[in-house]
Amino acid sequence: MKAAITLLFILAFHTPQIALASGGRGDASNVRIIRVEQVSGDALAHEVSVNEERLIRVVALAANGRYLVVVRSNIGVTRMKGAYLDSLLAVPDGTFSYYHPNGRIESTGSYVKGVKSGTWERYDMNGHALATRTYSGEQLDDLLATEGVIEKAGQAGQQRGVRVTQRDRRWSVPMDL
Repeated sequence: MKAAITLLFILAFHTPQIALASGGRGDASNVRIIRVEQVSGDALAHEVSVNEERLIRVVALAANGRYLVVVRSNIGVTRMKGAYLDSLLAVPDGTFSYYHPNGRIESTGSYVKGVKSGTWERYDMNGHALATRTYSGEQLDDLLATEGVIEKAGQAGQQRGVRVTQRDRRWSVPMDL
């Protein structure tokens, strides 16, 4: 009986949030919840949970193949909404919103195939706007490669007997560098 009540609570409480996670792109039509799981604060991937709150992640599959995700605290506060391109939730794509533990918006912005892109707005715990950041949408390695920095680092490392091997970092560089 307790499991049935929990399932009804999850469906009633999370389905509207899943629709909102689509970012207004029409992804919410015909969504199907595929898993509900308890996760740690690292599931936010944006902010570390300071009080080790228990989080529940609801993952739904949209008709267009995107994975819509809502992360909520155990007391019902939405902490993150967004969409991913893969079932492992490794490649964010589209509009994401992150929330402070008090439920107020912490930041909002867009990812394009796993890389931050465009302007990200940030807010403090009281809802006051903080500095915005604008991202180029290019991965750090792509930017460094156009400047020859990776090759130069590799050559310098080889002269010292060190190999540079890491090339797949999904970082985006703020345009104000």
